[in-house]
Parts: sequence; C-alpha cells; structure tokens
Amino acid sequence: MKTMTKAELIEKIIDALTDPYTDSDEDIATCDFIGLRMAKSMLSDIRYFEHMADIDPDDRLPDDVTPDLVMEAWNCRIRQARYTVKVDRLAEWITETEPVCIYDQYKDEYLKDPLVVLPVDFLHEDTFPFKLIDDAYPSPFFLIELGQRSPEFNLSHEYCWYDRDEDQLFSTNTPFADGTISAKDLAEYALTAQDHECLEEILSCMTDKDALLVFGLNKSDLRTELNMKGV
Repeated sequence: MKTMTKAELIEKIIDALTDPYTDSDEDIATCDFIGLRMAKSMLSDIRYFEHMADIDPDDRLPDDVTPDLVMEAWNCRIRQARYTVKVDRLAEWITETEPVCIYDQYKDEYLKDPLVVLPVDFLHEDTFPFKLIDDAYPSPFFLIELGQRSPEFNLSHEYCWYDRDEDQLFSTNTPFADGTISAKDLAEYALTAQDHECLEEILSCMTDKDALLVFGLNKSDLRTELNMKGV
C-alpha cells in the first residue's frame, strides 16, 4: 500500500468509523468528543472487525494509524457535523423569517456580484434603485417599457429585483424560500465571519426559543460563548 498523507489517513479513519447510510450529521453532532483512551478502544475494534471480516489488506486501515490520529479524526468529524447542523438550522430559520434587510447589509461581504433585492416600495422613490446594463439614468419611457417586458413583476409583492441578463423586473414575497437568495450562503457567512456583526444582526431578530433551536443556547449564553458585544 502506498504511503498516505495525513489528510488521506483521516479520511480513511472517518470512513471506517461511519456508515454513510445510517450516520447522519444530526446524529454525529450529538456525540461527545473522545479522549485517547476511547480512541484506542475504537481503533482496536476496527482492527478486530477487519481481521474477522477478512478484509483485503489493501482496504484496511494502514499500520501507521495511531490512537492519536483516530482521536483527531473523530473529533474533527464531530466538529464538522456540528457546524453543518448549525448551518442547516440557521438556513431554515432564515428561509422562514426572510431577513432580506440583513442580506442586503452584508451581501457585498461574501458575494462577488450580489443580486440586489429590495422592497417594492423602493420603486416609489425618485431614483431608480437598481443599476442598469449601461448605467444610464432610466427615462420615463424606459420605465414604461421595463414594466411591459416584466410579466412576472407584481406591485403587490414585498420584494423585487432587476435581472440585468433578462433586462426585466421580478418580484416575490419570499426571496429566500424561492431560492432567489441563498439562505445557506448567508448562514455560512454569519457563522464564519470573525467580527460576528452579521450574527449579531440575526440574533437581534431571534427569540431565545429561536436561538435554542438553531444553536442549542439562548442568546445571552451564545454571546458569552462567542465573546460578542450584543445588540
């Protein structure tokens, strides 16, 4: 067997410890981190199973897999599962709550060319709120034409956006639920941004019950854990 890198060894350990058909992130996220003693026992169990199942030597864990590496691999898998669960739960909350104002505030921080989604009421302002293809100031005649070629736009909807490729206006009441804006992308940014500003904005819109469902902590305890200033 060729010599494996540490990353390859960790991947092989995780494959040996999990069943992709039964071990979900939700399940693994509830596991406690393991110490060296437990890692030794887990490695011993894997070696015993490989021996009893007469698994081909090339498919077994390499001899240089140590209890320390098993401990590192499994604890890494638990952290990854906990992160994935938080992202999924926060994305679900974002989808249900539709915090478009938070997306608008932070979209330029994590997207290269973000879609501008604004309340339909912004169209009542004197200045057209969207950047046009040629950067030209829209004339009244252009706006009339734009309305005519935008059959999916509805003034009764809450949010709207201008699609430069289609050269049309679109609208909806639920841009996150529709997939117009990615709830997962916003959730990942909120959870990974080091300044926690986006997460603070999200927490300001949450109840303690929401925070418990998403993070497993109430807002106060979460802020303390992350050393957040609070809002």
